[in-house]
Amino acid sequence: MDKEQINSTESKLYQSPEHTHHSPCSPPQNKFAKAKKPSMRRRMYNRDYSGKGIYMITITTEHRNQIFGRLQFAGDASSPFIEHSIVGKMVSDECLNIHAQWPQIDIQLVQVMPDHVHILMQVTEPLPKHLGKIIAFFMLKTTQNYNKLCGVDIEKDGSLKLWEKGYHDRIITNTEQLSAVKKYLWDNPLRLAIKRGRQELFNQVGIEVCGHFFVSIGNRELLNAKRLLQVQCSRRLTEEEILDRVKNFLDEGKQGTVLVSPCISPGEKAVASAAVDNGIPLIVLLENGFSQYFKPSGRHFEACASGKLLMLAPWEHHNERRTITREQCLQLNEMAKDLCNGQADASFI
Repeated sequence: MDKEQINSTESKLYQSPEHTHHSPCSPPQNKFAKAKKPSMRRRMYNRDYSGKGIYMITITTEHRNQIFGRLQFAGDASSPFIEHSIVGKMVSDECLNIHAQWPQIDIQLVQVMPDHVHILMQVTEPLPKHLGKIIAFFMLKTTQNYNKLCGVDIEKDGSLKLWEKGYHDRIITNTEQLSAVKKYLWDNPLRLAIKRGRQELFNQVGIEVCGHFFVSIGNRELLNAKRLLQVQCSRRLTEEEILDRVKNFLDEGKQGTVLVSPCISPGEKAVASAAVDNGIPLIVLLENGFSQYFKPSGRHFEACASGKLLMLAPWEHHNERRTITREQCLQLNEMAKDLCNGQADASFI
């Protein structure tokens, strides 16, 4: 079997004080803190990873090489699936073999994509070692199998790398999350097909608008709408007042107005959420920038794919959690105001 056959393939949303990140206008909160680990190497502090639990494990290929398969369609464009390569089939088989080696782990669902794999697993009984060591063994074994398939003599020629270092784990804590994760995994091929069909909406593009520089994802044509309306709601609004604001802004959106907001206060978040649910065009300014492979998820993915969402990030992405500052809130609201008042076309940078 030759290497060519084996490798034949095609190639946040809202601000939250608990989940926001550092930007140029907010100094580090702890100058003595060590550098933050990349997301693929971080684990929950004080979590017992040898105990019971449900996890979605994600592992990506070295350099995101698309060696596990290619996107295909069954009958029509509405039924995409991944046709696995020999390497992809091997990885899928080894995922299912985890239970045979570790009977305390039930494999609930596996989705092998061209450049990564998702494994939904449940640890039903305490493990004899940290779950990370079991994942590391899985990565080592599949790497050895990959080299064998490629005809590589590891002792003589050295090993070909199959995986990026580390893995990402998401801890599932309730049945609602579990159902959402299963749907996410089943829909992975469909989302990939949508992304490839509308790459211009999912690519990260630098733009300058009204003197502000942003990295953008989504429909940049929303900036050229006839009317942009800033969504700004006081934190002091009651629930009833928030509902009134939501109704008023939705009425504006149904008339063709594009809503613009950093979605900081509860009222602003409620308006944005309702806009997404009702197909109202929305521009969101984000305090946290985009990671290299960021893509919107869930309802926001659908809104982006339909051209109803534009995300603008004026600052860089950071892994560490930061509390959004008053200065940042003021800056983001000022940017939203400028976008609504200025009629300058976006220029690409």
